[in-house]
Amino acid sequence: MLTSFFVNSLIENLQADNIPDSKITEYVSQSNEIKFTKTSNRSVLGSMTDMVKMTGILVLHYPPQTMNSIVLNQKNNHSPLVKLNSYPEQLMKEALGLQ
Repeated sequence: MLTSFFVNSLIENLQADNIPDSKITEYVSQSNEIKFTKTSNRSVLGSMTDMVKMTGILVLHYPPQTMNSIVLNQKNNHSPLVKLNSYPEQLMKEALGLQ
């Protein structure tokens, strides 16, 4: 159930970023390989904590009835992550062979 929710949300977000359907289909065809796991890597946990805090700040600027999770996610994807040394949006496009 969590995997299907994740995959459906991923598809919506990739479509909102104008990723070609063929690339989306190719990428999500590997969804049976998705694994959710814990991490004790302090750097990764710090990056996740920062993203949660940034998201909280963004949420404060949206009235609840007008909040759009796709737009919110796009804003997050334009925020650099130190651990990745890049922007999530850019890394996803590279992973899809678009850059």
